[in-house]
Amino acid sequence: MTVEGGISTAAPPTHFVTHETQVIDHWISDDQLMALSRGGKDKSFDVALAASGASLGFLQNFITIVSEVSASKALAAAQLSGAFAFAIAVTIAGFSFWSHFSTKANVDDLVNKIKSRTHARVPSPATEG
Repeated sequence: MTVEGGISTAAPPTHFVTHETQVIDHWISDDQLMALSRGGKDKSFDVALAASGASLGFLQNFITIVSEVSASKALAAAQLSGAFAFAIAVTIAGFSFWSHFSTKANVDDLVNKIKSRTHARVPSPATEG
């Protein structure tokens, strides 16, 4: 800044121009919105983990039954019920994991389909005259 005859001359002011981030609006149906809101919030993964833990708990009983059957020993009713519980727990775990991962894939596919649609630029209220 220099002073010449009582008048100061400074560098011209620097102006920064900012642009708002482009917001893309997506038109989706109520069904698609509900599928997105449910995505990842179902309890199938929790059920699958619990059933996996139960099947691990009954695994020793199942191994004992298999070894006794191969040795042609008589089985007690409690052992058979443990083997039945193991089979049910493994089945529940399998179906729950399958349900969880297929639902997650469906939601991811839906998001990709929505994002790949033709976009229409809707002016924001700040830019309207």
